[in-house]
Amino acid sequence: MRVAPLDFPKLLSQVEKEGDVVEHTTLSEEKTTQVVDTEARLKNLTAYRDSLRAMLGRPGLNIKDSIEIQEKLSDVESDLDSETAKRKILANETEKFAVEIEFRVRDANRRRSSFAPLWSALGEAGETLAESLGLW
Repeated sequence: MRVAPLDFPKLLSQVEKEGDVVEHTTLSEEKTTQVVDTEARLKNLTAYRDSLRAMLGRPGLNIKDSIEIQEKLSDVESDLDSETAKRKILANETEKFAVEIEFRVRDANRRRSSFAPLWSALGEAGETLAESLGLW
């Protein structure tokens, strides 16, 4: 899920009420360049679209030129829509935290036996072996 930065402490507090937080890791991903590039493309495409619209409004424009300008205008507007969608996705990614929560239930039998850590390690080793052999 994605959470606004100001809401993250509330989310973490709520999760802590549901059980013991065993591990809490924070990672970040740099997206500044992508945001700047997308905004620059949006600015340039908008200016180009506006100049094409101005060309269409010139008096005495012949039909051939008018058709070519309209085709180019259609392409530019499609590119603008695509870049606008990219910017919205980037806004969601940069203005909110990506949060992944994994819940694990403790096995009551494991707590009773002093061999629980050994059985757990053997089980994990077996899973790793099965995954390595492509059986899992």
